[in-house]
Amino acid sequence: MSLHYLQQFCHTIDRWTGFLPGYSLEQLCQRPHPGSWSSGQVYLHLIQDTRFFVEQMEAALAASPMKH
Repeated sequence: MSLHYLQQFCHTIDRWTGFLPGYSLEQLCQRPHPGSWSSGQVYLHLIQDTRFFVEQMEAALAASPMKH
């Protein structure tokens, strides 16, 4: 069951990154309001945090006594 969640998570990341080619660099860098994040900054934040969470999930799955 846990492996299923990891696969769903990876699928979601693939979908998010699949949308990137639809944006121009200007769109990714544009901030909707002063002091807010641009879409590109949000993507970068998600990608960076995703690496951390994937490592945590892999460690948890490796330590789990259950079969995956």
